[in-house]
Amino acid sequence: MIATMKMVWKISRDVEISEVEDMIFFVQVCRVKDVERVKKGSPWSFDKQLIMLQEFNGDLRPEEYRWNRVAFWVRVYDLPLGMRNKANGVHIGEKICSMLHMDEGLENGG
Repeated sequence: MIATMKMVWKISRDVEISEVEDMIFFVQVCRVKDVERVKKGSPWSFDKQLIMLQEFNGDLRPEEYRWNRVAFWVRVYDLPLGMRNKANGVHIGEKICSMLHMDEGLENGG
């Protein structure tokens, strides 16, 4: 898994990935630009398993991290034309969970 994620994330410089505990990995990346690209490309998965990312906090033990939320991009198909608007998009998004962002152009039927 570690070799695959290094390749998929396309980290431009050295990256160190080590398993801290069973299925909890510490990833150290040299460049902020690489970290931002990996975070922006999430959610990630490997072998049909979700990979959740969190910022490092040296004051926490591995079991103290909370692994109960991850952002997903959701697309809703076949909405009637009259429902393709920002207000309805927000309504649908809030029904799923707290909405972070909605694509622009929704008012134009996009």
